[in-house]
Amino acid sequence: MSAPEKLSVSAAAVRTEVSKATLYVWQREARTKGLSVPAGSGVAEGWSPRDKFGVVLETVGTSEAGLAEYCRKKGVFVEEVRAWRRACESGIAAGAAEGGPALREERKRNRRLHC
Repeated sequence: MSAPEKLSVSAAAVRTEVSKATLYVWQREARTKGLSVPAGSGVAEGWSPRDKFGVVLETVGTSEAGLAEYCRKKGVFVEEVRAWRRACESGIAAGAAEGGPALREERKRNRRLHC
C-alpha cells in the first residue's frame, strides 16, 4: 500500500491474501503510532489532510537529500510536501490572526479564574 507500488487496500488484499479488514486495522494502527499512511488509493492527491500533515511532521528539519529520499519511499513529490508545508504554515498564520484578540482575552480570563 506504500511506495513504490502504492497499492489500494483491495489490491494489497488480493496480492498478499490478507483480508481488507486486517489491512485497514494495520493502517489505523500505523496512524495511531504517528506514521503517515496513504489513505486508500495511494495517490497523494487523494490523501487526507491528516496524512498530509503527518508527512509534514515527519519531514520537519530534514535535509534536501533526506526529503528527496523520504519522498521516493513514500511515492510523493518533494514539491507536494513543500506545498503541504506551506498550507500548514498558512493555516497556522490565519488561525493566529483570527484568534489573536480572542486568545488574549481567553488567557486573561483563565488567569482571573486561577487567582
